[in-house]
Amino acid sequence: MSNIIYLPQRQMATPKQEPWPKRVHRQRKRADRLDRLIEGAIYVAGVMLAALSWWALTVAAFVFGG
Repeated sequence: MSNIIYLPQRQMATPKQEPWPKRVHRQRKRADRLDRLIEGAIYVAGVMLAALSWWALTVAAFVFGG
């Protein structure tokens, strides 16, 4: 009788443990995607800032330079 009760607990314990690495992997994938998105946004913002400052310097040179 105790063997009959023990086996279903053992069978139920394995499927609960199996999706856990997948969930961790999915969370890690989501975090990696978010990191790449943030890095891309920082890169784009830096390029835009560099272009804007270059444009501002060019305009200032024409306006104040003569």
